Amino acid sequence: MDNSSFTHIRKVLARNKKLYLEYNEFRKKMFRELSPETGEIILYLLPWLLSINDPACPGYVEAIDRTFRVYGIEDSQEIRAREDAFRKMFSVRDGAILQNPDAEHYLIEGLYTIGSVGAASQTPGSDCDIWVCFNKKDFNRKAWEQINQKLNLIKDWMDMHLNMPVYFFISDVTEIRMNRFGSVDEESSGSAQQNTLKEEFYRTCIV
Repeated sequence: MDNSSFTHIRKVLARNKKLYLEYNEFRKKMFRELSPETGEIILYLLPWLLSINDPACPGYVEAIDRTFRVYGIEDSQEIRAREDAFRKMFSVRDGAILQNPDAEHYLIEGLYTIGSVGAASQTPGSDCDIWVCFNKKDFNRKAWEQINQKLNLIKDWMDMHLNMPVYFFISDVTEIRMNRFGSVDEESSGSAQQNTLKEEFYRTCIV
């Protein structure tokens, strides 16, 4: 393949990425407009809660091995603009996530909503399925137990404060790359069934 072919492919990929990111922002806007409080919490507060470990916040895990961090969160202008409000919400004094981006942590490689949220099919009865993607080989047994504990604690808080049911699917990126879609946690639940999860993910996901 010559250089002109590579140049063409790069241009196509750059165009497609730009269009997808614009569409993703449109879906996030729709989610916030259709469910203002829930949209804010899921799109912005959830990544923040997963990336800190403060006793005042939902998701606090005592004696944590090392903190978790959602990929790229320190560069998110949307979350950066809301962080002071999140800290005040839970009376957090220290430990802003943006202060130590290079600190050792377990990486959450992606968060994705799946299903009707942010689409024309969203209704007051819609739920929200969320994929939490990580590389299983980078997590030891203790980290695996602690991310499950953290997600369960955050879900308990969401169950108390949100009208929309929220379900987490913990997913290994290696399995996804091998075209095996489905939760690696037998206790995860949600409205999507494993045999339709791949199609639903690609058709409906919001980053």
